[in-house]
Amino acid sequence: MRLITTFILGVAFWFGATATAAAQCAGSDLFAALARDEPQRHAQILAKARAVPNGRGKFWRVERPGSPPSWLFGTFHDTGAGADALAPPVERALTGARLMLVELTDAEEAKMQTRMTTDPGFILSPDDNGVIAQLTEDERAAAAKRLAERGLNFEIAARLKPWMLFTSLALPACMIREAQAGKPILDDMLAQRAGAAGVPVQGLETYGEALGALIDLPQSDMVAMVLDLLRSPYDEQDVWRTSAGLYRAGEIAAIWEFSQAEAQKTIGARQSAAVFPRFERELLVDRNRAWMKSLVPEMEDGNVFAAFGALHLVGDAGIVELLRARGFTVTRLD
Repeated sequence: MRLITTFILGVAFWFGATATAAAQCAGSDLFAALARDEPQRHAQILAKARAVPNGRGKFWRVERPGSPPSWLFGTFHDTGAGADALAPPVERALTGARLMLVELTDAEEAKMQTRMTTDPGFILSPDDNGVIAQLTEDERAAAAKRLAERGLNFEIAARLKPWMLFTSLALPACMIREAQAGKPILDDMLAQRAGAAGVPVQGLETYGEALGALIDLPQSDMVAMVLDLLRSPYDEQDVWRTSAGLYRAGEIAAIWEFSQAEAQKTIGARQSAAVFPRFERELLVDRNRAWMKSLVPEMEDGNVFAAFGALHLVGDAGIVELLRARGFTVTRLD
């Protein structure tokens, strides 16, 4: 979700965290380690992911008789992916499009950043959010390091609204430093390529519409997700590299399935089973349906390159199936 990346950079600015060293992200692939150490569990997660409709692939062609084809490209909001070379068919589709559609335009991101820096009540709660109080002493010691890397301490973290605290912890600190140092995430790189080719860029939503996906979640769910991040036994770079590896392999649904499986270890199977479907509905499904009002008429005219988080493509309520239900032929190309 590109919104999260934008918010994290805003948090770093708001609290004075600076890019003192643009260290390259590293980390280990946890899913590959799972295949080695727990092959049965690895196979179960992968089988579940591959049973999800359209769970594999990042690049899709959208067609309707009488119009030129359009294109869907699933992104990963990551500076490392932003440095990857585009496959030639993706490059041709992007630079030859009449229009590029993205989640948020630069103008919307600027509006959001302005609000963050001028309206403290936007992200700060008048009361303690209760998150830090639920950590054990050992967990607090680990959390202190993660918060400090983002220019936060326990006093500030306890005042952040839970959805804001979640966004501030959702990316590894090394990637925040890379982005602050000017290294673009994949979405921004694509938009820059479009601009250089003279392709206009249009947003699918406003920052307020995108933000509603987080704000509308029950506070208890957001607290659970924050605790999942803070209690994870894995290094944050390992978690991110694992997702990036699955993305590059085109195993998009596996990113979500692996995340759910790991969350069961930290917030419990019952709570994970309750929280993740609501999280998926708000951040993915509801937004997918809202995007149809822009996607459908533009793709009826054809030659559109639409780029957004790859998880929006998958599932019965993913963009691929929603377009098929409206009469388009959608074909995976990678």
